[in-house]
Order: sequence, then C-alpha cells, then structure tokens
Amino acid sequence: MTPKKGDNAAAQKGAETQAVEGKTASSKDFPETLEEKVTSLEGSVKDSRERLDVVDSRFEEQDNKRNRLKGEMEELLTDLFKKLGSRGDALEAELEAVEVEIEKMKADMALLIVALKNGAAPTASMHKKDVPKPKEFKGNRSAQDVGNFVWGMEQYFRVMGIKDDAEKVIVVSMYLTDVTLLWWRRRCSDEKGKYIPVETWEELHVEFKGQLYPTNAQHNARAKLRQLRHEGSILEYICNPLDPPMRYIGS
Repeated sequence: MTPKKGDNAAAQKGAETQAVEGKTASSKDFPETLEEKVTSLEGSVKDSRERLDVVDSRFEEQDNKRNRLKGEMEELLTDLFKKLGSRGDALEAELEAVEVEIEKMKADMALLIVALKNGAAPTASMHKKDVPKPKEFKGNRSAQDVGNFVWGMEQYFRVMGIKDDAEKVIVVSMYLTDVTLLWWRRRCSDEKGKYIPVETWEELHVEFKGQLYPTNAQHNARAKLRQLRHEGSILEYICNPLDPPMRYIGS
C-alpha cells in the first residue's frame, strides 16, 4: 500500500521532534557530567594531600629518630673519652710508681753489688722496708743542718747494718742533691789527681764538714778567691758559670 503525502510529512515532523528532544536531553546531561568530574578531581587532590601529609609525618619521624640517635652517640662518645682519659691518668700514675720502684731496686742492687765485692753476705737488715730513708741534703751551709744530716746517716747505717766503708760512701752519695751533689761529682771526677780519693765514711765525714760548715766554707771560699786567675773571656763565664774559665794558681 503506497503511503500518502500527508503521512510522510507527519512522520518527518515526528522524527525532527525526537531529534530536538534528544539534543535537549544531551545538553542537560553535560553539566552533570562536568560536575562529577570536578568532584572526582577534588577527591583525587584530597587523597594526594593526605598521602603527602603521611609522607611528611614519616620524614619528620625519621628526622626525630636520627637526631635522637645522634644525641645518644654523642653521649656515648663523651663517656668513652672521659673513661679513656681517666684510665690514661691512672696508667700514667702507675708508670710513675713503677719508675720509682725501679730506682729503689737499682739502689738496692748497687748496695748488694758493693757488699758482694767486699765479700760480705747480704743480710736481711739491708732490705728492711720499715726503716725511714734519710732526708736528702741540698747543701745548706748551716752547722745544724750538716750535723743533723751526718747524725741521721750514722743512725741509718746502724739500723741497716751497713758496716763497710765503701758501701757507706755510696749510700751517702745517694742522698746528696743540688750544690752538694755537684761538689761530690767534681770531687769524684778528679782527673788531675789533686785530691786524695775518699774511700771511708770518716774521710767523707771530715771533708763534708770542711766544705759545708759555715766557718770552713767561708775560709775555703776566700782562699780560693786569692788563688784564682782569669784564663778566658767574661762571656764564657756568663754562658757557663758552673765551669768558669778560672784556674787556681799552681794547678
């Protein structure tokens, strides 16, 4: 059956109406789709910010742990250095004590060697540790100081049982210091042989008093001044006053 012209027009008009309605519906859906996308994008940004906050908090936590660990390490190192320093001081003190003991042992060995050379058997009295050591004599030109030193040495000989003269001379020389030791060294190193060697305690006792008693020392000094003659320059005397360029007349 062939469609009429009026029917075709109505059908065409209906199709156009449907197309217009479809376009209108599509234009209405577009804002809703854009809004949904914006909302989704905002949600993604929010999630990203939350994740960044978590990462920042973790970094901050790691920094705190690192700083705390650094502080603990510094405290440990400080304590370690303090302990090492105290142990070093204690070790140094122990070494000094050992050196003192070694010097005492050397002195005891010197006494023992002298005793053996003289044919004397070592006795227990030579090693009495409860006997106080004599005080060192520095060369005070005082009759009282000289007398006290000589008397103290004689008491020490008696208590320690030292009877050999050579041993006594060695023991006395161990307690001479400063000016007295310098005098004794020059006395022992008499290369020209001007002096008689001191071999007994009595000889040392006499010469000791002769050199250090105030009256004797003054007399000896004046006698030496009268016998001195100058052989070198003043500069040499200033540079080395212990060995002056002066010689005794007739030496």
